[in-house]
Amino acid sequence: ALGYFPGLLKVAPKDAELRLAYAASLAESGKQAEAETQVRKAMADHPESTHVRFALGEILLRRGKTREAAAAFADAVRLNPEAIEPYIALARLESGRKNHSASARHYEAALGIAPFNRNVLRAWADELKKSNQIDATIKRLVRSHPDDEASWYRAAVLYKSKGNLGAASSLYRRLSMRNPNLPPL
Repeated sequence: ALGYFPGLLKVAPKDAELRLAYAASLAESGKQAEAETQVRKAMADHPESTHVRFALGEILLRRGKTREAAAAFADAVRLNPEAIEPYIALARLESGRKNHSASARHYEAALGIAPFNRNVLRAWADELKKSNQIDATIKRLVRSHPDDEASWYRAAVLYKSKGNLGAASSLYRRLSMRNPNLPPL
């Protein structure tokens, strides 16, 4: 499949999706440096593309260039603050660095976009647990957002994460009376 891409890129040299597909194929073939080159070419043609910046961050992370990867993911957030993937990538990167507080902040930013994403909620709770911030976060959520359904749902998730199933179930039952379409804990 790699052999087809150069010919296709001669026909459409500025096609970002094609170039990124080529980069992904190169990366899967173990050609990380060549994959990075292709992503950088796409970025040169599309400097304001969140998707291309995110792809650059991914390949840089694969290559062990964590600082550059973090900068690329941060650029993707700057370009499109409503894109969830760069926040999740930053959270995972910080978790890998054992910076659990920063990781939790990035997951929380992602929850601002997708408040009931169960995978993000679980990862966020895990990072808060690792940084001993669950109790403080529960207090912050219930004090600062007294009528915000998403915040109270997060608090229920955190109660469950810390093993307080009674509080989690009770809070969830009250929330589900207001909104029967809430996802399960």
